[in-house]
Amino acid sequence: APLKIERVDNKKLIVSGVRAGSDWSQRFISAAISMSGGPPDTTLVDLLKTLTTRPKRSSRPRNSDKTFTVAMRRLNGDAAISFYALLRSLHADLVTIASTAGGPNVPASDYLSDSVELRGLLGESIVQGRDGYLRLLSLALTSLSTAIATNIVRLATKPKSRIEITQEGNIRVIFILALWASPQIPSLGGGEPKGGDSGFGVPLKIEITSEYSINDDGRVSEHKILESRLNGVLTPGDVFSQWIRRLSAGEKG
Repeated sequence: APLKIERVDNKKLIVSGVRAGSDWSQRFISAAISMSGGPPDTTLVDLLKTLTTRPKRSSRPRNSDKTFTVAMRRLNGDAAISFYALLRSLHADLVTIASTAGGPNVPASDYLSDSVELRGLLGESIVQGRDGYLRLLSLALTSLSTAIATNIVRLATKPKSRIEITQEGNIRVIFILALWASPQIPSLGGGEPKGGDSGFGVPLKIEITSEYSINDDGRVSEHKILESRLNGVLTPGDVFSQWIRRLSAGEKG
């Protein structure tokens, strides 16, 4: 009779030279299989390439084992599935964040806790609660899509993101948006200035690093902005929260 494989035991998973703990890897892949009803799709392959944060280099001599174990919290089955679904959502939503088709699509909106909190660069609370979070992020995305639709800014390239799992089991995202800001050309008829379409413009590279804290249910309990850069230059600590609050004030006005 032909030989058949009855069981495969996972002993070690190393992603880009970084060891993911056996318990973590088993729960993660099991969640992926449970979601898809079969073998994990190609999204899992892409995620595994970028999910695990490498440790900071140390000046001390290192031994032959250059890997470390992710201190992933022990989520139960449903929470692990939610966690994986959250990762997939971020992976898919962030690259389409500047789309002008349809309404605003807040990344991972289906995986927010009811008490989710948005915090700024200085750790200040910007908004609390799922409804408030969705409202503010929707305003920000609507503002961006309107600017693109009216040619005030243009996409220089497709948005990019890097998603990592921290050693605490949270999700860190580095999001990069490259734009061209079109010059406002005065109308010959004396009307409102219009965005130029001559191909000229000012390059704007926006890079935002943020971290999603995950609760025991596998949902986002806090979204904190860690760093923001404009054309490679760090922005002042309160610039993000001021911008968000101006959007909120404009909506109320």
